Amino acid sequence: MRRVKTIVVLLVMVGLGFFASNAFSAEGKGEVAPAVNPVAAEAIRGWLTSEAVHLNTIEAGHGFNDLRPLKKVFKDVRVVGLGEATHGSREFFQFKHRMLEFLVEEMGFTVFAIEASYPACFNINDYVLYGKGDRAKALASQGFWTWDTNEVSDMIDWIRDYNKRAPENKRVKFLGFDLQHFEQSFDIILDYLKRVAPYHVKTAEDTLKPFRLELSAYSQRSPEDKARARASLDELIGFLSFNQTGFIRQTSPGEFEKVMQHARILAQFDDSYGKAMDPKLASEPGVRDRDYYMAENILYLLNAEPAGTRMVVWAHNGHISTSKLGDSSAMGSYLHNWLGGAYYALGFTFKQGSFQSREMSEKVIGGLKEFTVGAPPEGSVDWYFALPGIDHYLVDFRSAPKDGPVGAWLGENHPMRSVGSGFSMKWSEQQYMQPLVLKDNFDGMFFIDQTTRARPNPTGMRGPMEPPGSK
Repeated sequence: MRRVKTIVVLLVMVGLGFFASNAFSAEGKGEVAPAVNPVAAEAIRGWLTSEAVHLNTIEAGHGFNDLRPLKKVFKDVRVVGLGEATHGSREFFQFKHRMLEFLVEEMGFTVFAIEASYPACFNINDYVLYGKGDRAKALASQGFWTWDTNEVSDMIDWIRDYNKRAPENKRVKFLGFDLQHFEQSFDIILDYLKRVAPYHVKTAEDTLKPFRLELSAYSQRSPEDKARARASLDELIGFLSFNQTGFIRQTSPGEFEKVMQHARILAQFDDSYGKAMDPKLASEPGVRDRDYYMAENILYLLNAEPAGTRMVVWAHNGHISTSKLGDSSAMGSYLHNWLGGAYYALGFTFKQGSFQSREMSEKVIGGLKEFTVGAPPEGSVDWYFALPGIDHYLVDFRSAPKDGPVGAWLGENHPMRSVGSGFSMKWSEQQYMQPLVLKDNFDGMFFIDQTTRARPNPTGMRGPMEPPGSK
């Protein structure tokens, strides 16, 4: 437990976009699957086989005949959360691309939002909507190695091509909802103030200075400096809010609100990571607020669009879950509370294969590399989904029986693979098994038998690094 928690803190400290899938693993260390009842397992296998939406392919560009049963499943859904059991499986990314294609072309979804920086995704959005800039540079600018891959590049190219032929009100936006990599926010806030309140620019520059620090320096500030910096940021937000009417008169409601959201992102980051990035407060779950703010940002993005707009959300299984993330609520649980059945969480699982992740050890965050795992433990969620022997399929839980062997299985605690930003073959597989109740976490599941490593772009590669304070 101590080792995994140490790695959690270190990952947060270096800003790798760690979501608490590994925190799940910490809680699940030593968890084993309950004994398998052969009769119940056969009933579950039969139900999965009969209810499976068989997929002809996981790749986009091959029509939608096999996906048409999902029209009924997503009929009243406004936000579809697409999960992933790892951050580096090629087939997960490819199928998300195909799902986006289906939901856009067949069901009228017009917003795609990914677990990446809110400000840093504007470059990608400008590219897919207007062809501005270079696609490779735009994708790299969002900062996360997890998404800087061939598969995401292909999806961005598809969105751009679709937008060229789509009417304006049907074009697809590419947005981010995370609170890291916010460097663009500094320029946007300061440029706005230069136009509406040049007398306040110097004060704002001083306010933003602590947020320009490297993460190691940010985490090592004294409590007094941290409190002073946050008070100054709150004053800046208050200054903008107090002058809202006059600033809107000089610019526009849209411009003002954009600047306010960039300022909020800074406050969200400080709230979420202020404690988690401080080694002295490592045991406190400061990072838990991240999921609340990501959910809030998704709703913010959705509400900024015309009434009835529908959105596809890409994130890890742990985030799209409608239940807990460690000891606090997951992003998807907030969306479920706010949207009810209009939010649908589709988990992703696999039997065996490869993926990319950072190699972890006690003190060093290693480089990005390929890992391969074999068949899952008997009695795990992944094991059950492999029983039908179907290469790739989906199952909807909302129409599942509430009693009998299937209902009991969906309501029982079973471990499920969950790999975050780091992985180690030296540690027990149990470190990467998340104990969960399926019906409490997901509305449906996508399964694939065999996975391969996502293909990183040159700018998506990462070498080893030593976290601050590791020596």
